[in-house]
Amino acid sequence: MPVAPWRRLDHRQVPGPGRPLNALAGFTVCTWAPIPRADGRALAHNQKHEPTMNPEDPESAQRIVAEYARLLENGESQDYPAPLRTLPYPKQTIKTAILTCAVSLREAQQLTGEMREFLEQAYVALADYLDDDLVRVMAEYREALASVADVQSSRDKQQTPAWQRIAATSRLAGEIARAIADDTAALRQEFRAGA
Repeated sequence: MPVAPWRRLDHRQVPGPGRPLNALAGFTVCTWAPIPRADGRALAHNQKHEPTMNPEDPESAQRIVAEYARLLENGESQDYPAPLRTLPYPKQTIKTAILTCAVSLREAQQLTGEMREFLEQAYVALADYLDDDLVRVMAEYREALASVADVQSSRDKQQTPAWQRIAATSRLAGEIARAIADDTAALRQEFRAGA
């Protein structure tokens, strides 16, 4: 089945502050969307969890990736890691769809370097989506750090409830951050091997 050509919607620099190094921070991101089909039918935009969405079908994969790309664009003000439940489809479905798009575009000789980089960064960004409990731990840790930063004296800092929270969760927060970094590296390798 031939792949619908893609068109560039916008081009901008994703801001880095407030986003982890393993997110899209510092990368130039283009938003791509499928060009409407020749038969005039519009591609549906709100296909969230539609049973007919097959991430291995190039047309469905394009829709899945486009919806995920919208989430990434709208998530600029969001803190990361983000809740897994905010993804428009399960992680594995999005991963399969991104790889399907990359392979389909490559086979159709439409995969540019810029599009490949965008798909890779979108694939890698999946590492920033975690279970609610882990997101909550990281959010509480960030809030405690921000609270303690306002206190001048070291002795006063150690007396605050925020300091106690930092002491209690710093090891876990570090392990979560390390797991995200490891997952990022694994996803990058996975994309490069599969695309």
